[in-house]
This record gives sequence, C-alpha cells and structure tokens, in this order.
Amino acid sequence: MKAYKKSIVREILSSKARFFSIMVIIFLGVAFYSGIKSAGPDMNKTINKFYNSENLMDSKIISTLGLSDKDLDLLKNNPKILAYYGTHSIDANLTNMSNVVKFMEYDGKNNINNLVVLEGKLPEKSGEIALDERAFKLNKNLKIGDDFIIDTDENTMKNFKESKFKIVGIVKSPMYIEKESRGSTTVGKGTTDYFGILNSNDINMDAYTEIYVRFKNIQGLDAYGDEYKELMEENNKYLEDLYSNREVERVEEIKREAKKEFNKAYEELNENEKLLLDKEKELQEGKAQLAEGKKQYSDKKLEFEKGIKEGEANILKSEKQLEEGQAEIKNQKSNMEEGEAKLNDAKTTLHNSRQEFLNQGINPDESTNGLKDKIENLKSLSKTMTSLSNDIKTTVTNLSGNEKIPAEKIQYWKGIVANLESNELSVAIEELEKNPENKNIALGLSDSLDKSVKSINDNASKLQVLIDGITKYQEGKKQYETQVTVFNEGKSKLYEAEKQLEKGRAELAKGKKSLEEGKATAEKELQKAKKKLDESEEKLKEGQKTIEENKEKLAEGRKEIEEKEKSTLNDLNECNYYVFDRTDNPGYSGYKDSINSLDSIASVLPVFFFIVAVLICLTTMTRMVEEKRIEIGTMKALGYGDFEISLKL
Repeated sequence: MKAYKKSIVREILSSKARFFSIMVIIFLGVAFYSGIKSAGPDMNKTINKFYNSENLMDSKIISTLGLSDKDLDLLKNNPKILAYYGTHSIDANLTNMSNVVKFMEYDGKNNINNLVVLEGKLPEKSGEIALDERAFKLNKNLKIGDDFIIDTDENTMKNFKESKFKIVGIVKSPMYIEKESRGSTTVGKGTTDYFGILNSNDINMDAYTEIYVRFKNIQGLDAYGDEYKELMEENNKYLEDLYSNREVERVEEIKREAKKEFNKAYEELNENEKLLLDKEKELQEGKAQLAEGKKQYSDKKLEFEKGIKEGEANILKSEKQLEEGQAEIKNQKSNMEEGEAKLNDAKTTLHNSRQEFLNQGINPDESTNGLKDKIENLKSLSKTMTSLSNDIKTTVTNLSGNEKIPAEKIQYWKGIVANLESNELSVAIEELEKNPENKNIALGLSDSLDKSVKSINDNASKLQVLIDGITKYQEGKKQYETQVTVFNEGKSKLYEAEKQLEKGRAELAKGKKSLEEGKATAEKELQKAKKKLDESEEKLKEGQKTIEENKEKLAEGRKEIEEKEKSTLNDLNECNYYVFDRTDNPGYSGYKDSINSLDSIASVLPVFFFIVAVLICLTTMTRMVEEKRIEIGTMKALGYGDFEISLKL
C-alpha cells in the first residue's frame, strides 16, 4: 500500500502541468459560478442597506398647485406613517453655466433621504451650497471654496434669497443611484444635469413642492421584493384616497390666497397712487425750491462779486499804506543815521572834556557842591579879610602922631587873624602887638590882607569857571544820555516799525492768498451750486417725466390686475395630487433590472464553463488511460480495484 501511494505521488510529480491545469480549470469553474451567482443577491443586499441607512422615502406626494401645512396635517399621528416631511425644491436653467440644476433644501431636522457627504460638509448656514458630484464632472473648474452663482430667469430667481453661494461640500443622495441620470424636468432641455443642496434659509417659497413619506408596514423588507411591491401598492392607494378631497380644498385655498394677494395688490396700487400724488406735490414744492435756489444763487453771485471788488480795493489800499510806511521807515533810518553820527561826535567831545578834568585831578562825574562850598568859604574869607584890612586902614588913619594902636584893637585883630590860619598874618599881628606904635606894620598887615583877598578872589573865580565847566560837562553828558535814550527808543520804534511793516507785508500776502483762495472757493461753490441747480432742474424734469410714466404704469397695472384677477379666479378650477414611489426615482428600477440580468447570467454562463472544463478533463484523462494501459493491466493483475486504479490516473 505504501508503494501504491508513492506511485500516485510519483505519477503526479511526473505530470505536474497536466495535473495543475485540471485543478485550475475546476477551481475557476467553481469560483466563477459561486461569484456570479452571489453578485445579484449581494447587490440587492448592499442597495437595501444603503436605502435603509439613508432612510430613502417610500412615497412622494406632489400637487399641481403645491402643498400646504394642511397636507402635512393629514399625515400627523397617522398609524401607518413612520415619518414624513414637506420640502421645497427648485428646477432652474442656469444660463451662466448651461446646466439644468435641481436645488433642494437642507435644514438638518428631517430624517428622510439623508445625504451622504463625500467631501466637505453640508450647508449649515445661509450662503452655503453642497453640490452633487456630477456637477464637478460637468464643470471641471469647480472646487470646494469657490463661489457658485445662480443666474436664471426672473421668476425662478424670486424663489432664492441669494444668488451667490460658497461651495462647502460634495454629496450624493439615495434618490439618485445612477451616475448619469438625475431625472426629468419641465425647464430647459427637459433633463436635470445635477442637484444642489441649499440651506433652508436661502429658499424663498411658501408652498411645499413635495412631501416625502415612509411607512411602518414595509420596514425591513427587501426593497425589490414582491411583498414590498404589494404593500407599496396598498400604501400608495391609501395616500391617493387620503388626499382625494384635498384637490377641491386646495383650489379653494389657492383662490382665497389669490384673493388676498389681489386685495393686497389693490392696496399697494392705491398706496402707490397716493404716493404718486404726494410725489406730484413734492415736485411742485421742488419747483418752488428751485426758483428760490436760483434767486439765492443770483444773490450769492452778486455778493461774491461785490466782496471780491472790496477785497481787491482793500488789498490796493494796504499796498499803498505799506509803500508809505516803507518810505517813512526809510526817512526815519536816514534821520537815525544822522542822529547817531551827532551822538558819536558828542560822545567824543564829552570824553575829551572828561579826560581834561581827570588830568586836573577832578572827577567831573561827581557833584560840584564841594567846590561851591569852597567858593562860599573863599568869599566869606575874602569879606573878613577885606573888612579887617579896611578896619586896620581906618584905625591907622584916625591915629595922630605917635599915637599907639589901641591894644584892644590889636587883640580884636589878633582874634580875627587867628581864625584866618595864616602864619604870615599871625607873625605880622604879633609884631604889631609888640610894637603898637609902628603903623607901618599895621599898614603892611593891611596890604598883606588885600593881596590875600585878591588871591582868594582869583581862586574863587577860577573855581567858579571850573564849576561852570563841570556843570556844562554834566549837562552835556545828561543831554547826551537823554539823546542816547531817545535814539535807542527811536531805534526800537524803528525796529518795531520794520517788524510791523514785515508783518503787514506777510498779512498782505496772506490776504492776497486768502482772497485768491476765497475767490477760487467761492467760484467753486458757485459752480457747484450752479451744477446742483442744473441737476435739480434736470431731476425735476425727470421726476415730471417719471410721474407721467408712473401714471400710465399705474393705469396699466390696475387694468392688468383686474384682468389677471378675472382670469386667475375663473381658470383656477382644478388641482391634481399625485403619489409616486421609489420606482419613479432615476436608476431605481434600472438597478433591479441589473440584478435580474446578473441572476440570468449566473444561471447560464457557468454551465458553458463547466461543459468546457468537463470536456478538457475527459480528453486529458482519456489520453492518460491510453498512455498507462500497460500499467493499468499490471495493477489489475496485482489485484488493485477500479477505484484505486482511477486514483492513480
């Protein structure tokens, strides 16, 4: 038996390629069959899981006149209904991108038809938009973060609160499981290219466009199963019956709403007519104001021209005054220069005089009172000496012969001489006292006194001359100092006058500049006022024209509203409600067809594959039997059975 097994292994190893080929063919056949057979069920299971996880709607309700909260109230607390919500959608033909787009709202509250975020986020706030991934295939330049502009017809634009949105995400919806188709539409080319999701705050619509519904009785069922289909037929029939009475009610609701809108339109029309009358009144007031403005403009212009003339006259007057001031200052400068020369001469004279006094040891700047006292003393002394001399002479003259001079007289004279403090006189009086009889001594004393008087009088005269010279010097000095003070004051005044002159020049220049600036500003203001008057006049003309046009428009508007009211209320007689299910979603039924096609292929194609595999195996095994016929016979002779022999082959 051990040798038999070794023989089998040896047989396999000796024909590895043939053995491996047969094994591969068998493996591929089994794998292909199992794979293709399980594809359909796997697809079905996957799509059901996707539908359930994203809560795909079971039914969709629409109306030719839109839907209201009353339509939602019919589903409220309904035992058959698991969930529902009303929503708004807008189909728009974007002229700026040549795309037809279905815009749907997102408010984060509903739990039906949940969106799958592929990249970025959902529009959580106003001004944001998330786009279908197909939008980026059709518009290669689009990316998250770009601005998305909605540019479509005027009526459609009324449904949007904004026209520019920021792209914040890429999403897909369980309602669109195909990569290409996004359903049909009544706008543009008739087919939708892709969808966009806007925040609910950015859509301006009153009526709902769809109501999505999920039922309790089909939860957990195969979406493509017969049971689901049968129950959904019943559910759709239930919804149709539920909303059968709403068709008439909705027409009445719309009529009531339309009547309110028309009444509102009439009120607005009446208000506009009233406003138009007010505008006409304002126009007349404006015309009166314009006339007043023109008058004020003329007055201001005359006032401006008068002011300019007065300003120019003042400038000329100031220029003349400055010229006169300049001439006066020039004259004063000349006088000052002459005065300064005289002062310099006087200064030199005073200096020389002072120097002469100083050379004599006399300070001429000191007071002369001391010298005057000396003169008075000299005069007193001269008087005393003269009186004494006269007395001596008289006394001597009155003596006769050898008569002596009386001793009392000599004593009297001696007292006077003692006060004179003269040695010569004192000696003489002493001699006389010794020789009273010697009249010559007395007369000699008298002569000495006379000489002294003359000397004293000469000295007094000289002192008086000196005093007069000093007095003259001091008066000259005082006069010089006064003139210097006057000169300096004049110089200061001249400096101030020059400063005032420069200031006057600066003020004149400033005045000229101010006059020019004022002139330019006034001219500019006048031009501005003129322009404003012209603009006001033009606006009044335009206002008059606008009022006339608005009168016509209001008349046409009233006629249009009346006609529209008549046609709307008369023609609004029918409303249809429609109930759709998942089979109306793009690609929903096609996906089921794909599953069925795969199941059909799985039933047929593997059969052909197995037939081919069997034929190949039979051919190979037949060839082996022919090649091993002798070995088979030997094994048969050795007692091996058919099963053991076939294992070896």
